[in-house]
Amino acid sequence: MALFTINFRTTQPVPFKEHCSDVEFYAEVCGNAKIAYYNEISYGVGKEAENALRELILGMIPGCFAAWPEGKLIMGPGNREILEDLLAAILASTGTDAKLDIRSIGLVKGQMDKYMAECREALDEQMNPQVSTEDLEEEKHGPLISFSLNYSSHGMMAGSSSSSGDDLEWNKDGTVTLTSSHSGGGKNTRFRYNVKPEIAQKMRDYVTENHLARLSKEDIKTPVMFDNFTSASFSMSFDDSSIGGSSYEHCFVNCGPAGMTFRNIENALGKILDECRETGECILNEETQTGSGFPGMGGMMGMGNFPGMMPRPPKEAWTCPSCGQEGITSRFCPQCAAPAPDVTVHPTIFAMDPPPAPGETWTCACGQEGNTGKFCPSCGNPSPAYLAQFEIKPDQRSQS
Repeated sequence: MALFTINFRTTQPVPFKEHCSDVEFYAEVCGNAKIAYYNEISYGVGKEAENALRELILGMIPGCFAAWPEGKLIMGPGNREILEDLLAAILASTGTDAKLDIRSIGLVKGQMDKYMAECREALDEQMNPQVSTEDLEEEKHGPLISFSLNYSSHGMMAGSSSSSGDDLEWNKDGTVTLTSSHSGGGKNTRFRYNVKPEIAQKMRDYVTENHLARLSKEDIKTPVMFDNFTSASFSMSFDDSSIGGSSYEHCFVNCGPAGMTFRNIENALGKILDECRETGECILNEETQTGSGFPGMGGMMGMGNFPGMMPRPPKEAWTCPSCGQEGITSRFCPQCAAPAPDVTVHPTIFAMDPPPAPGETWTCACGQEGNTGKFCPSCGNPSPAYLAQFEIKPDQRSQS
């Protein structure tokens, strides 16, 4: 049973610095302390004791910020629990038994933008910790004979889901091929490239040096998404016959939501596959219609696009028949999202408003930068400003 409960709130902002920045910020803290035991001789009784202990707790907060655990952010996840433990330990050293309940630790008004600019990377690392393979033991295998990186976008509307994949294969004739495919929006596309062996070797080296085969045996907890999102996975096959094993040893890693727990690995794999594609020789370019789906909605309903998810845009310029925009070389018009002439869509899907007035540029989730229209010219994804008029926020469309 607590003798009494003390409510406290900082009356002056408390200065602090994060370990990742030299900029001084200011925090406001509020909470309460349930006092089970204290030294009456030191702090008095009744209201006198409450006021004295309240001042004691408030006076301890700057010291707690200075003694904050290395690698943790004061404005990061779990910060309230950390402050509660630090305060309780200091109070215990003074002979006071208290249970702390920190209700909030927040920046003073007007500092959020500056804080995010300074600490975004460190905050992201804490909220989305990345898988490390440094401590994994090496798993012996024969040569890597195939590698696949796949993304699947799970939309809430019928026909809005899509899938993409890159399949790198070492053939028995000594050649290496990369097949990039995309399915969604009512059509399937597939590209195949002859890959330079020295570029493909980078994938074999990365798989070996980062113990990805051993990683497939690890039980790694990934976030659970209950809304529309994009999931990622990669798989590899080895010819272990040279070391007394199977000629087709398969390993699979489910990354969960794309761009989160395995983001560092996904990015590295994507860069190698992009290099294979960019330096290779295209030997196949085919497209088939499925007669269903919602073109341009895959990125809108999922998390956007990732390396290898979308085919290259057409090189020949075209004029939009809907709004008159000229010189377009992308698959969708950046002003009204109308499709290129070679993209078959339902005509009512792109009956949009007139183009917006020139304004600030924006960057799409697919990585396309410097966009000025309402829609991304690379994937047809709508801009945040366009969604705002319908009171739709990007984070309502995807989780990342």
